[in-house]
Amino acid sequence: MPMVSHRTAFPNELLHDIVLRVVATSIHTICVSPDDVEWEMNVLSTLCRVSFNFRTITLELARRAFQSKPEEGLHTVLPPFVKQMERLRVFGLRLHRPAEKHASYFEPLQEDSLLIFGYSLFLSAMSLRYNSSDASPQAFETTHEIIISALSASLVICLKVEPPGMGDVLSDIMCMEMDLVRSGLDIVRAALQLDRLMRGAPIKMPLHYPEAAKEEEDPIAKRRLQLTLTRIHEEVEKIEKAEVIYASVIASDKIFVPKKLPGVIPVLKRLREFEGSEPSITDRVDTLLDQGSAFVPFRDCYVPS
Repeated sequence: MPMVSHRTAFPNELLHDIVLRVVATSIHTICVSPDDVEWEMNVLSTLCRVSFNFRTITLELARRAFQSKPEEGLHTVLPPFVKQMERLRVFGLRLHRPAEKHASYFEPLQEDSLLIFGYSLFLSAMSLRYNSSDASPQAFETTHEIIISALSASLVICLKVEPPGMGDVLSDIMCMEMDLVRSGLDIVRAALQLDRLMRGAPIKMPLHYPEAAKEEEDPIAKRRLQLTLTRIHEEVEKIEKAEVIYASVIASDKIFVPKKLPGVIPVLKRLREFEGSEPSITDRVDTLLDQGSAFVPFRDCYVPS
C-alpha cells in the first residue's frame, strides 16, 4: 500500500502573497533599519531554498520587481538586486548618523527599477527633512514644499511598481512621512504667523486686556486688539492640531527621528511671556511643551523647566 502524504499544500495565491510581503518588507528594512540586515540582504536566495514553489514564485516576483528578463535564473537576478540594495543601504544608514552632514539626494542609476527609484526619492526626502531642522523657518518652509512634491511623485511611482503590492510597504511609510512633513510645516507656518502677530500688536497695551482700549476711548484700537487676540488663538489651535499628528507619527516607528522645528519653541516662549496673565494661552503653551509632546526633546534648549 503506497504511503499517503499528509503535508499541507498551500494554494499558490497564498504563497505569492507571503513571498511578496516578505520581499517587500526586507527591501524596506534594508533601506531604513539601523540594525543588522544580513538576513534581508539574502532574502531572495533564502526563499528560493524553501521549496520548489517558493523558488518559482520568488524568481517570478523578483524578475518583475527588478525588471529582469523572464528566462533569467537566480544567479542572474541576484547580483543586480544585491547591488541596488547595497547602494540604498549605505544611503539609508546615513540617516541614523545625525552628527554627520551628508548629501540629501540619492542619485538613481539607469538600471534601477521603479521600486528602487521610489525608495531613492523617499530617502532623499527624509534626508532633506533631517537637514532642514537647522535652517531658518523661511528656508524650512521652502524645503518642505519641495519634499511634499517629491513624496507626491514617489507615491505615484508606487502605483506603477510591478508586481502589484510590491510597493505597498513603501507607499504606507511614505504616507506617514508625508503626514510628518505637512504637520511640521503647519506648525512652523503657524509659529511664523504668531511671531508677526506679536510684533504687530499695539504697543503699551496688553493684548489679553481689551478693556485697556476703553480707557483710551479708541474703538478702532479695541477692535484691533480683539482681532489680534482671536487670530493668536487660531494659530495656537493650528499648532495644537498639527502637533498631535506630528507626535503620533514620531511615536509610530523608530525611523522617524524627532527633529527640531526651527523657530517654534522661541515663539512659544515669547507667546507665553507675552500672554503672561492670560491663563488660556499660558496653559495651552505649557501643554505643548509638556511630557509627551513632540517638542519635548528640544524644549530645554529654550524654555526653563
